[in-house]
Amino acid sequence: MALPTAHAAVAVGLTRKRSIRVLLFLAFLSVLPDFDFLAVLLRWQNPQFDLHRSWSHSLFFSATLTLLWYWIRPQIRILKEVSPGLFFSALVSHAILDMLCTSNAADHGVAILWPFLDTRYGWPVLVPLYLKFASSPFSITGALKFTSLELLLAGPLFLFAGMMRASFYHIINRFKTLSTAEREAPELEL
Repeated sequence: MALPTAHAAVAVGLTRKRSIRVLLFLAFLSVLPDFDFLAVLLRWQNPQFDLHRSWSHSLFFSATLTLLWYWIRPQIRILKEVSPGLFFSALVSHAILDMLCTSNAADHGVAILWPFLDTRYGWPVLVPLYLKFASSPFSITGALKFTSLELLLAGPLFLFAGMMRASFYHIINRFKTLSTAEREAPELEL
């Protein structure tokens, strides 16, 4: 279970922009999928299907909100620098980080392919850290340990997201260069 600190660190690491309002907006986007937890608290859930980590953690949800952002972004002058790609990446980063923190995909995984599949997925990469150092956030000591672990993980997650962003842009620029070279290369006559 990742806390908002880790989610925000990943989302902020996805951009090189250093505008406070952009960084705060990305941090907000990174925790937005967890607002489905309000349905659980208000008992709007179906007892046979846990709403948390379902529809709001899906690619469909992220794509739908990104399309909405694409349409309304020209009217919001303050946040024009948040491209639809960055918007989508910040939303999807939440589901991916939750999958890395999920030990039992059948019970607590992420339904990333909802509404097409209700299957929940999880890759328990970070679970051993949470089990070893911060087993339960539901006591005062556990909450302190859990938060400390989150703060320690935030830095490496931020750096990892930045490396992924740089690698992605490097690959895109490499393809652009190859594409331009192919167009400009003279054809050989045989």
